[in-house]
Amino acid sequence: MTGDGDRIEDLLVVGAGIVGALVAAAARLRYPGWRIALVERAAIGQGATGHSAGLMPVVGRTEAARRRAVRARQGYAALRAHGLTLPGSEVRACWVVAAARRRELEEHCGGPLEPLAGNRRTAPSAVGPAPSLERDEILLDAGLVARLDALAALRELVRWGRERGVACHEGIAVRRISGGPIWSLECSDGVARRAWRVVLATGPWQLLDPLWEPLWEPLWGPLVPARDARTKKIVALHVVPAPEPGARLILFPDEDAFLLPVPEHGRWLLSVPCRAWDWQPDDHSLSAVDLELARSVLARRFPRWEARVSGATVFGDAYRPDRQPIVQRLASSVVRVGCCSGSGVRLGPALAEEALAELS
Repeated sequence: MTGDGDRIEDLLVVGAGIVGALVAAAARLRYPGWRIALVERAAIGQGATGHSAGLMPVVGRTEAARRRAVRARQGYAALRAHGLTLPGSEVRACWVVAAARRRELEEHCGGPLEPLAGNRRTAPSAVGPAPSLERDEILLDAGLVARLDALAALRELVRWGRERGVACHEGIAVRRISGGPIWSLECSDGVARRAWRVVLATGPWQLLDPLWEPLWEPLWGPLVPARDARTKKIVALHVVPAPEPGARLILFPDEDAFLLPVPEHGRWLLSVPCRAWDWQPDDHSLSAVDLELARSVLARRFPRWEARVSGATVFGDAYRPDRQPIVQRLASSVVRVGCCSGSGVRLGPALAEEALAELS
């Protein structure tokens, strides 16, 4: 680590999850002469990105939100055109929604949705379990939904950046930021790293780590509030038996839940809305309450499917009531991006471009 304290970065990105890595990649493409570094408190892929299902439906509550999702898809395509290998796939999907909410869902999806044939009580499924429908529910065709291998994509972004001079420091936590116009970042390894520009992309840790608290008020005070944001525990249950090839993703927007076939891992992922808020980063355990919730969803939605929960992936993210991420300038050359409400992978390239625009 010798000499790090003498170097001044043009851009230092705190947090090397998918959003932070995309910020660094976008900056490298836009400003090839910049000195750029990533600082990550854990190992690459140990945060929320490493556990993400990587689903990328083009959906949003407003037209602006849908445009952001489209720009993100275009951003991934542009990165692939620059030689990055970002493995992805598509999965056929359907929506289970109350008939009264069909028009609202179509507005969120940006166009009409065709119903799938089936009787009132049991929806059809070409391959895989058939969800049981409530009396007022219908099944709508969601077409093909893009899916990114988020962990592989993150590692590829870091590899690609390193080959182009983007430093990546793992296992180093930033304890405090001070200064300006050259910012000094005090780090857990005892090195004070300096930068002209800083992007904070630390996911839920920005809301959780008390060591960050002292830096807010002296530097930018009331500009900070993400006080409407809270961390939330996310539980993705592993369900067997293994899905057959071509199995359909089933989305329950009214319940904020989905059942995703993951044939490459020999299981399904059942994501259900966990009731635990103010999640702590070291809590990666499946609780009895989580398990009971999953079993109740399976019993109600798939009563004829002999499925069982074999485990779970447990992590967390920062959520806001409107589910919209934050891209906020905190000082003339400090920007934070995050509170993605589970959509960091889906919206990452668009958020990276917005963060760089705020810096400029």
